[in-house]
Amino acid sequence: MAMVKYKVNKWLLLKGMVYCLAWFLVIGCSAGTNDGQEKPNIVLILADDMGYGDVSGLNPESVVQTPNLDQMMESGIYFTEAHASASICTPTRYALLTGRYSFRTGLNGVLTGYSKPIIEYNRETVASLLSKAGYKTAIIGKWHLGLEWQAKDTTKPVYTRDKFIPDNLNVDYSKEVKGVQEIGFEYSYISPAGNNLAPFTFI
Repeated sequence: MAMVKYKVNKWLLLKGMVYCLAWFLVIGCSAGTNDGQEKPNIVLILADDMGYGDVSGLNPESVVQTPNLDQMMESGIYFTEAHASASICTPTRYALLTGRYSFRTGLNGVLTGYSKPIIEYNRETVASLLSKAGYKTAIIGKWHLGLEWQAKDTTKPVYTRDKFIPDNLNVDYSKEVKGVQEIGFEYSYISPAGNNLAPFTFI
């Protein structure tokens, strides 16, 4: 995975510019801040199953050409060494947003699409920190950090788990789903987990 730092570019503004697949986690922060100061826009893309050699700007022999990513590299600054906190998605996402090692949560794998939020609502995150600094924050794509689903019958659990295939679902899909705005994101358009895990939906 290559991490890229961008200079301020008008075409990188968050409004209407992000299109991503369910495997991507995109964190965007618009420069339209409340204090009137000029601040750089921030776009952070975390991609599952993608390596250094998959970006054609880093590897001319890449099977897939990535002209838009290549253009971002040319107009900004990019780094050629980065390290993930884990080899799987949920703990990597947790560490990226909180700055904590995921093992401190007791997590030893990945969550399901119906798991409870793994990030406490009072914990500082990249989103809440930037929000305090006057940024407008958004997240688009694969979430996979747990959500607070509402139960139809509050005396029973939302679901029972059996190898990531939920049984006895007790979810009221007409009610609000929490867990994203509560940790600092003002806007979200997410899939709860990977595209191989229920529920197969966008929120």
